[in-house]
Amino acid sequence: MVIDLPSAIAEDPVAEGSVSNNCDFFNLVTGELAVNNVGTVLNSSDPNGTSGRVSLDCTGDANLKISKPKQNIVAGETPFSDEELTATATSSDFGGISISSGDSGATIPGDSIGEIKVDMQADKGSEKILPGTYSFTVTLTATP
Repeated sequence: MVIDLPSAIAEDPVAEGSVSNNCDFFNLVTGELAVNNVGTVLNSSDPNGTSGRVSLDCTGDANLKISKPKQNIVAGETPFSDEELTATATSSDFGGISISSGDSGATIPGDSIGEIKVDMQADKGSEKILPGTYSFTVTLTATP
């Protein structure tokens, strides 16, 4: 006796998804500026200053850039022009990167995590800086 059964068709189920490249900043530590001994430069690299720090986690290659500092001006304080402000970002965790505001940036290698040190300077040349509590914002951007 022969039984003819219809043939079965098997399909392998497929699950698809995509993972996008992204970068996350975390553990922000605000830096502190100190004035030089003649009162003309505010600098986080001064012996009495402190560098800012932030951690970065990227899932893929990314371009890291740093902005020029922006002064959060308060009446009665010395204003700084863009030309008098500089910022740098350095890290030994990402292959020894070192970038300055205005640079084209540096490549952060994919699947990496590390700390970035941020320094800034406000330099009035020979002009004395008026007393006050100065505040600046520096922006780091990591673009996958």
